[in-house]
Amino acid sequence: MKISTHIHQQLRLKNGLITLILLGLIGGMAWLSSQHTLEVDITGNAGNTLALQSQKVLSALPDPVAITAFIPKGQPVRLQIAQLVDRYSRIKPDLTLSFVDPAANPDKAHELNIDAAGAVVIDYQGRSEKLNFIDEAALSNALLHLTNANERWVSFLTGHGERLSDGQANFDFSEFSKEMDRRKIKAQSINLANIQAIPENSALLVIAA
Repeated sequence: MKISTHIHQQLRLKNGLITLILLGLIGGMAWLSSQHTLEVDITGNAGNTLALQSQKVLSALPDPVAITAFIPKGQPVRLQIAQLVDRYSRIKPDLTLSFVDPAANPDKAHELNIDAAGAVVIDYQGRSEKLNFIDEAALSNALLHLTNANERWVSFLTGHGERLSDGQANFDFSEFSKEMDRRKIKAQSINLANIQAIPENSALLVIAA
């Protein structure tokens, strides 16, 4: 199958750094999720360092990051969150953390749809992510998502016997697509016989013959 020069030009990625980080973290963040929880990670031998994937995410954030933890006063998890975020702020000093007691600020908690159990809100460049569970993998993935001002997609080429992004055969990519979806990376299938150009929102084109 041949792809025209015009299509090749369309495949040039405008956000090269973000795409490289995305590719590395699809696997890396999955590994972190399976290896660490907040409690284990901050008390283990590796508790003073961040994974290389997390450090790469921070390097792609030129502007300040504000993290607000809506956690009731007196909860031990406050200290755990502070210890986790401290590892990020050592690398990125303009990443800050503040605590808010949901019971003392019910209007703000209601506005953000935060219940009594609490949540963590990350703000960056006017965009925000809310986490109901936080560990290194969850926080780094939320920061990664905030680096993208526009929603980006991974496009899977179809129509010539390629493996499917949502197919169930053992050679298809359904599990890979589920993992991307869990990481808030969208997947779409495209057939060049039915469209004239690669969608502009494509951050990556997968051709899996």
